[in-house]
Amino acid sequence: ADDGEQTKVTDITNGESIEYVSVGNRKEPNLEELSTLDLDLIIADTTRHSKIYEDLSKIAPTIVLDSIGSSYDEYIKNFETIAKIVGKEDKAKTKIEETEKLLSDVKAKAQEKLGDKKILTVSPKNDEYTAHTSTSFVGQVLEKAGFKNAIQSDDRVIIGIKHYSVKRTSFLTGKFIIIFRTIGRNQSRYNGIYERRYR
Repeated sequence: ADDGEQTKVTDITNGESIEYVSVGNRKEPNLEELSTLDLDLIIADTTRHSKIYEDLSKIAPTIVLDSIGSSYDEYIKNFETIAKIVGKEDKAKTKIEETEKLLSDVKAKAQEKLGDKKILTVSPKNDEYTAHTSTSFVGQVLEKAGFKNAIQSDDRVIIGIKHYSVKRTSFLTGKFIIIFRTIGRNQSRYNGIYERRYR
């Protein structure tokens, strides 16, 4: 499923164009299109696809993993699970080791440069920011890389993140802020919010 955007595929193939059949949106895949394909396995997401698990299982063997709401550690376990199913455990182990080394290298540099300064990672949405807490996927990756999250929380009710309106971000003064920007029609709008609040 590419949500009707081929770039969602090329983004993970390093720009390489590959032949594939789009099965619609990730949230609501086209079951009719899926049923026409000769599939060996369907990997579904707990949050998005639990309600259609039976339908998916009729099409091909289906496993359900927590992807959207997963932490970094859970993501690694999912990666290992998929690797075992497809018989690429050795390759997966190598990739995990490479990732851990990269995070370790970044951690040494981050602590040298930032010390105890805190980092907040946010995603713009309409007139609000979505702030990623220490237990979110992004938050855990950053902490493994040596960055201290500005919001230490076990709250993962909203997939491990909390929402703060733009008007309430003044409490972040003095912290580093990383903003995930959407490339496309809303980019200039998001950039404008960023410049007005933090320039």
